[in-house]
Amino acid sequence: MNDFYKKFFIGAVCPLGLECNGRNMNYYDNKTLMNNLLEYFIPDNIEKQINLGCSRKVAICLGEGTNYSILKKLNEKYNFFEKILKVSHPRYIMQYKRQSINDYVQQYVNACQLAETIVSK
Repeated sequence: MNDFYKKFFIGAVCPLGLECNGRNMNYYDNKTLMNNLLEYFIPDNIEKQINLGCSRKVAICLGEGTNYSILKKLNEKYNFFEKILKVSHPRYIMQYKRQSINDYVQQYVNACQLAETIVSK
């Protein structure tokens, strides 16, 4: 496991834990909140995470839907990364696709291997 963390940094588009009416929520579930966070907090947070020593060559996004779309748009505006790879979100896999978990593990392995190749160029 230590070898993995020597090569990969786990970050978040929005590292805040959010809830509404006692239930967890995503930063993009409330449009007003999302727009306020996208104004300054999220771009600044991503930049701070990168400045911890991460490569700007590639990022792997957990989630292929809204989270990926938002990260892609942010990246087009701020040029955080040269390339963004996407993989299915772990919660989605465990909740809806558990019977195919080996396929998703392979998806993650492939994305990590591709990211290593991109960074080493």
